[in-house]
Amino acid sequence: MVGKENYDYEQGDIAKMNRFFRDDKSANKRRTSINSGRIRTKISLLMLGNPSPGGNNIVDGLLQFQNVRKGTTLVGYWNGVEGLLEDKVIDISEESFAPYRNLGGYDYLGSTNQKLNPSLFDKVAESVKEHQITGLVIVGATHELTDAINITEYFL
Repeated sequence: MVGKENYDYEQGDIAKMNRFFRDDKSANKRRTSINSGRIRTKISLLMLGNPSPGGNNIVDGLLQFQNVRKGTTLVGYWNGVEGLLEDKVIDISEESFAPYRNLGGYDYLGSTNQKLNPSLFDKVAESVKEHQITGLVIVGATHELTDAINITEYFL
């Protein structure tokens, strides 16, 4: 059981926080298996809504995650829901993303203002299964958060 002493640290005291996570043997086992590449992960990015500053930086963050977690593949739906409906999935790579690094907006993958409503959930499930996607990252504003919650409940 996690005691209060594990949370009793000053802001910025990373050493105590790291010690807390290192003590979780099952988490270490999971991290080791992911790092060694035995677990294959395929993450897809779906950008919804109007472009916003930092949209492309999410792609950059996923590429950094991929560098740490070997065996991870990144793909994205071209132009949001439109790409989902038309099955336009592209591979995300350092080479193709380089010109977009640190630029605002959603220029790399594009997006549409179409909402991911429940009538599309079957299509999402079909696409995820067909492309063997193990993780779906939905990017957008507050109504996209609602979409993400609803699609999560659908998959559960």
